[in-house]
Amino acid sequence: CGGNLTAPSGGPVTSPNYPSDYGDNDLCEWLITVPTGSTIRLTFDSFETEDGNDVLLIYDGASDSDVEVVHW
Repeated sequence: CGGNLTAPSGGPVTSPNYPSDYGDNDLCEWLITVPTGSTIRLTFDSFETEDGNDVLLIYDGASDSDVEVVHW
């Protein structure tokens, strides 16, 4: 699960089996690349997590050592 998206094409980001539940211990990582100075807009049409087990992390950079901007 996951992949690379590069501007300007963008595209949908979905989890495995969407709209059904995804499997236990699934790890999805997406790398979204845009030109320097550009803005990325994420719009969630549907978003459900399993309380206490799932998390959404968004970083300003290509790795989890970069600045974390969202922790949901």
